[in-house]
Amino acid sequence: MIGVAVADPFSTIGACFRALSNAIADDTLLAKWLEGTPMSVAAVRNPRGWEDARPPSGALLSLVKPAVQQYSRNGRSPQELHEQQQRVVPIREPDPSKDSPFEFVLGSEINGAPYELHDMLVEHVLTASGISVVYGAANSGKTFLMLDLACAIARGVDWLGRYRVRQGAVLYLASEGPRSVKFRLQAYQHHYGQSVQLLAIVAEPVNLFASDIDARGIVSTIDAIERATGEPVRMVVGDTLAAMTPGANENHGTDMSVVLGNIDRVVTARPVHFALIHHVGKDEARGMRGWSGLNARTDTAVEVLDSNNDDTCHSAEIVKQRDIAGRREKITFDLRSVEVGVRDNFDNPITSCVVETTDKPAPVRRSQVQASKAGKGRPNVADGLVLGVLSTMPKGISRGELVRHFDGKPAKSTIYRSIENLIEAGKVAESAGIVRMLEASGSSKP
Repeated sequence: MIGVAVADPFSTIGACFRALSNAIADDTLLAKWLEGTPMSVAAVRNPRGWEDARPPSGALLSLVKPAVQQYSRNGRSPQELHEQQQRVVPIREPDPSKDSPFEFVLGSEINGAPYELHDMLVEHVLTASGISVVYGAANSGKTFLMLDLACAIARGVDWLGRYRVRQGAVLYLASEGPRSVKFRLQAYQHHYGQSVQLLAIVAEPVNLFASDIDARGIVSTIDAIERATGEPVRMVVGDTLAAMTPGANENHGTDMSVVLGNIDRVVTARPVHFALIHHVGKDEARGMRGWSGLNARTDTAVEVLDSNNDDTCHSAEIVKQRDIAGRREKITFDLRSVEVGVRDNFDNPITSCVVETTDKPAPVRRSQVQASKAGKGRPNVADGLVLGVLSTMPKGISRGELVRHFDGKPAKSTIYRSIENLIEAGKVAESAGIVRMLEASGSSKP
């Protein structure tokens, strides 16, 4: 048994509860530990009263009983602790006078009523309040692009000379490379001769997974920026998702739900847009890295592609747009190297980049280039197997049924990748969820 001897058992119990809410354990074993104490399983499992709180792990159960005993001797009840911490969320009690505990509205009742339109922060790109993910491969220009957007909002100028913005302050959480972000902002201000007063950079690490502490800290920082500038904060940029979620498994829905829950709290507490910078997966054709639910939980997703060669530029394609127009729009841009006016310790001029508009064509995803090359030559084994099956089904087959046909040999991921490659190569078409083989003429129309 581990003994707990502290001057203030209240702070110890609070620390235990914060740790316990981020772990997983067996309720039966937890109930056994709590026998003879004023604590309940529900109070320990969810001391915050939040829907995404999780039960404690067996590794932490050894802290529960001695801490609870010490707590009990001081005469505080679970309800008193919760009220003092101001974390009690009252449970909705059914109103016997009402047929339904929830308010609802019928379609006929809103017919003719004014539309509840979504305000935009960046015209056809970002909503005034919401969550977006901007993702791409390393060195594709994600940070340069988002820093340029942040400066446009802070200055109140059209972004890339094309998209109107709503001016306001911007909070930039530079968790991954604070020195780099500061340097790039200095280069931007030096090149344009403009001081970006309304852009605030937080250079300290931010953790949106361990607890809600940093989420509440972001809200407090938003308030502090608004007091200092006299302007409302319009956007928060998180650079990057991985850097702000240490210890979280990006592929695990449970972990990422905690992270997104904290981001939701920021957006709910203050009318800001929270833009996350994220990385692409190993297979660029499959989009952003990690849990597939991340795309579903966001309002906007933007994929940034690096230029393939000197004849193409960088691009940012809006691959998801929940509530406003703009889906599938491609934002093309170049990164222009500029000198910042100082020299390094070897007396070489130091340079950075600024974002500029361009008329160059958009780049092609690497997987598409590989598929195009593969389509001109002999298909690989998996492609040949897929084509063989589709050749016997002139009316086509759904992706899921096609994958199940092979029963795991080749692997599901291999079959899905072959389907994408064959579609890009113009040998296979997909329409209304049905995949079918194209005619030998190479027509790409379904």
